[in-house]
Amino acid sequence: ARRVLEKITDADLSDEAFPYLGCRKIELGDGVAARCLRLGFVGELSYELHVGASYARYVWDLLWEAGAEYGIRPFGLEAQNCLRAEKGHVIIGTESEQRVTLIDIGMGWLWDREDTASGKVGAAALRYCEQQSGRLKLVGLRVDDGDMVHRPEDGALVVDGDRIAGFVCTTRHSETLGWQYGLALVEDRLADRGRALDLYESLGGRTVRSTATVVPPHFYDPKGQRLRTAPEGRPPRSGGAPSQPAPAAHRRSPVRFDAAPARTERRAGWNVVLDYESDRAPADALRQACLIDLSHRARWDAQHRDIRTVRPFGLDVPRTPGEVAIRDGLMINRMNGTQASIWHVGPGAAPAMPDGPHYTDTTDSYCWLALLGDAVPEVLESVTDLDLLDPVRARPFLTQGPILHVPCQIVTWWDDAALLTCSRGYAPTLVEALLESGRHAGLRPAGERIFTDWRRALKS
Repeated sequence: ARRVLEKITDADLSDEAFPYLGCRKIELGDGVAARCLRLGFVGELSYELHVGASYARYVWDLLWEAGAEYGIRPFGLEAQNCLRAEKGHVIIGTESEQRVTLIDIGMGWLWDREDTASGKVGAAALRYCEQQSGRLKLVGLRVDDGDMVHRPEDGALVVDGDRIAGFVCTTRHSETLGWQYGLALVEDRLADRGRALDLYESLGGRTVRSTATVVPPHFYDPKGQRLRTAPEGRPPRSGGAPSQPAPAAHRRSPVRFDAAPARTERRAGWNVVLDYESDRAPADALRQACLIDLSHRARWDAQHRDIRTVRPFGLDVPRTPGEVAIRDGLMINRMNGTQASIWHVGPGAAPAMPDGPHYTDTTDSYCWLALLGDAVPEVLESVTDLDLLDPVRARPFLTQGPILHVPCQIVTWWDDAALLTCSRGYAPTLVEALLESGRHAGLRPAGERIFTDWRRALKS
């Protein structure tokens, strides 16, 4: 993992500069900002990379190419689950439940016992539970195969005599160890190493019994050497230029239209579609309805307990939730008592995000669509029960609610123009459903030029 990452960053990844459980801000490839955590959830030297969602494919491709010489390949959540359970790394909610504390699952070392006098939340409960008998305790299991083909399922009951004394949290077959293993929560009197346990579960209407032996829960590399120290061989590079030049960074919109681009423009890493081959003249396009992807445009959230005291870009936040103000190419939407969103709707490049702890760049977090044209009211009425055309409310105004069951923010700019944003992951579903629902009204994809021409005509 270190050798691969070294090929796409100039950061110092040595154990001294970047130890286990460290967190660093680094750049990847062609200057993509990333938050890098050195973890070891699967029990190996590991790095977790957090980048803006629009850069995810670019970074994936960088890693894939950099790792080719090492035989890199993807693996899924089930493989991750098997490896982390071999290491004895718990998942809260899987190896825990409401009654369980840090001490019960072997993580009491996280509790700073010297910092409890001030009455920190949970300290009193931990002190009490530490002295309590009969508590559940996390143990490892080695399943006694015998002639059994069946492996106990997650959730199988641990039974002692005629009473339930715990349950199996996770069981898997280990390709590394060559035998079936698991993690279970059992009453502390049954947690001694070498103790035989009876496991019961219902399978196809019949009760199935199996047996297991209590073992330490850290099956693989119990001392944690592999995730804490550099592997043998060539020492890690201590910073400096990556071993190969990176391709230009590119960002991907969550929106995919089934239409061929006719003209595009490179903008801050985005490939912005200005026109599609199917685009008509603006006047013709707006006689019906068109759907335009604006996800590349900048979007910020501002939050403060008194949001009116925050003046993003020197502009006033509207007084009432639902009110919208537009000035200098920026749209400010009052969301609630403490939050406002700022959208760049003007021509030219977006300004830099204001400094200060109140602002968050949410461009990468959302899908942003414009719905323009004479048929917009008809389309909106077919996709939501929200009153987005309220004749009493001054335009523009903000509504928050579901469009085709997708949580959205919707700005009714005019009766023939609406802006919609939703979480990025909903984009494919929302776009497909909108186009299908608006087909009868002639709704079709269009490039950004239609939006900028409409905006220019509005100003004039």
